[in-house]
Amino acid sequence: MGVWCSPTGLRHPASSQTTGVRGLLGSRASSACKMSETFMWYWNNIRHPVADGHRLGYGGGAGGTPALPTGIRIKHALHTAPPVSGRLRSGFTLVEMLLVIGILGILATALVGSFSYVQKAARQSQAQSLASELATALNIYLQQERSWGDVLPNKSEMDEEACWVLQEKKLFDVTTYKSGGAEINNDSLDRYGLLDPYGRALLRRDPGINAGEVIKHRLQIRLDDDYDGYVEAPDGTKVRASVLVWSRGPDGKDDAEKGGRRYPDDDRLSWNHGKARAETGK
Repeated sequence: MGVWCSPTGLRHPASSQTTGVRGLLGSRASSACKMSETFMWYWNNIRHPVADGHRLGYGGGAGGTPALPTGIRIKHALHTAPPVSGRLRSGFTLVEMLLVIGILGILATALVGSFSYVQKAARQSQAQSLASELATALNIYLQQERSWGDVLPNKSEMDEEACWVLQEKKLFDVTTYKSGGAEINNDSLDRYGLLDPYGRALLRRDPGINAGEVIKHRLQIRLDDDYDGYVEAPDGTKVRASVLVWSRGPDGKDDAEKGGRRYPDDDRLSWNHGKARAETGK
């Protein structure tokens, strides 16, 4: 036989009258009803309400049971709390810290290697561009002056005097001399001549560096002195051009003088060396 709980007490399923809690079942039934009323309040106010007239969850008869006008079914009598560990962890273990440090070290090594490669490629590109631009400026000078003049034929590299030839004609962006050409511009990166990106980087890092450390990074030039349309490259190849310009690379030495199998190695040239060798059959 089922027992129903209403806001005023307990009710027998076969009876339409409500009996007081203590009068029908005593103190134990009263406690059960109070618990039921507590769960009813919890479910109705905190959880979602369900349709009126559901059973309390225990008891019941074979026939249909009368619906409570304000009854609420209690779905779970007790809600289990999540397990609580005996001790809360704070911080990291030694293994976790070593693992993180190892991962950071690997990433830092990869980034440093990538940065070095990108920096090297950028300077090589700058050296190639600088050599090509200087060759263009010297060709324009030859076209304008119809000769190499008195200074350039005696030069094999872009020292201060060779730079002044182009600076005076405003054919190249170089600032070796101050205005008028009477005094060297000691604040310029071109004060030791026209340097490749490697020499300019040395001057930026140490403005007071010895001149001997940077002049080996001057751009090298070879002119068509006899005006026959050919210039001999450092490795002996005949190149169809009026002027050849190249950078010696980060070591400041000609690749042709190092005796390597490959030319050029780290030098950057203003001419297409492969094409020149194909034309001369070497």
